[in-house]
Amino acid sequence: MVAAYLRCGRKFQLRYVEKRKADHYQTGYAAQIGTAVHAAVAEGLVGIRSGNELSRNQLEAVMLEAFEESVYRAHSEGATTDPERIAPAIDRMVGPEMDRVMALMADPRIRSVNWFCIEQNFSWEDGHGRTYRGTLDAGGVCEREFVLGCGTAVLPGDILICDWKTGDAAAIDYPSRRGNVQLAFYELAVFQAGMFKRHNASARVHLILGKLVDYDHPKRPPRDDQGNVIPSKLKMLNPEYIAAYGQMKGWNRTKSLEQATAAMPERLQEIETSRRQLRRGNGERIPKRIELENPAYLEACSKPKGPVLHRCEVDRPLTRRTIAHAIRGAEQGLFPASGALNGTCTWCEYKQECPDSDTQGAPFPAASG
Repeated sequence: MVAAYLRCGRKFQLRYVEKRKADHYQTGYAAQIGTAVHAAVAEGLVGIRSGNELSRNQLEAVMLEAFEESVYRAHSEGATTDPERIAPAIDRMVGPEMDRVMALMADPRIRSVNWFCIEQNFSWEDGHGRTYRGTLDAGGVCEREFVLGCGTAVLPGDILICDWKTGDAAAIDYPSRRGNVQLAFYELAVFQAGMFKRHNASARVHLILGKLVDYDHPKRPPRDDQGNVIPSKLKMLNPEYIAAYGQMKGWNRTKSLEQATAAMPERLQEIETSRRQLRRGNGERIPKRIELENPAYLEACSKPKGPVLHRCEVDRPLTRRTIAHAIRGAEQGLFPASGALNGTCTWCEYKQECPDSDTQGAPFPAASG
C-alpha cells in the first residue's frame, strides 16, 4: 500500500480509502494478466529448483488458472465485467506473455541462482507498532557467476532479491531504479524475517528489477550465454603484416609445408610480441592489426535480447524518508496533488472516475520526488 501511495496518491485514495470498484473495461484485465504471469514464473522457478521443469503447456495451464481465479475474485468484489475483453486477454497470455515466461525460464542467469524464496509472504512490525505485509517475488543465492544486464558481475554466494515486472509499459527508468520502494521493502523484510540467516551475513545483496519484456534498447549490448558482452569488432593480426614479417625473417624458405605448419604457433607468438614496424614498397606502414565485423555480434543483434535483469542502486536514505512521509500522509488522510508516474494513467482502472485523469481534458501531472 505504501508503494501504491507513492506511485499515485489519487489511485490510493480511490482504491483504499473510498473503496471504489475497478473498471476492467478500461484496463483490459491488465492486473489479472500480471497476476497470472507471476504465478507462471513462480511455478517455473519451483520446477527448476526441484529438477522437475514444467513444459510450456503446463505453465500455460497454471497461468490460465491463476487468471480465472483473479478475475472471479475481482468480479465477486464488485469490479465491472467486460466479457469482450476476456478472449483478447487470453490470447495475449498464451501468446506473447507465455513466450516471455519461457524465455525467462531458459535464461542461463536464472539457472545460475538457487531460488529458495518464491512468492514468499512476509510480515514484520516496526518500532511504532505498524505491521507491514507483502509478498517477495523471488529471492535466492547465486551458485554460478554471471553478469547482469547492467554489466554487474554476480558472484557465487551473492544474494539476489528480485521483483518481476510484466507488461509492455514496465519501465527500467531512474525512479524505478533509485527510488524503488518495493525493492527497499523486500530487502528490509527478508532480513527482518531471517530468510537468509543461513547464509553469509557479509554476502553482497543485489536488488534486481526483472523485466520480462524483450528490452531492445540501443544501449543494451548483446551478450553470450554466460552474460558477457559480445564485441562488435574482432581485432586480429593483419595477414599482410604476417607475410611481410615472414619474408623479413626468411620463413618462406622453409623446405616443407609440414615444417612450416609445426613452427606456426611459435612464429605467431613472436609476431604478437614484436614491435617492429614494417612498410610497403611505397613507404606506407603496414598495420599490425586490423578490425573485422564480428559474425557472432551480427547474429546476436538479429535475435531478441530477452528479459532484463537490472541491478537497482536504491537510494536507501531517500527511500526511508519518502516512506516515512507517505506513512504520515496516509495516516493523516493527506493525499498529494500530484498524480501517477508518467504513462500509468493509460491503463489505470480508476481512470474514468479520477478527477485528475487526462480524460477530463487536463494533462495528468508527473509525480515529483
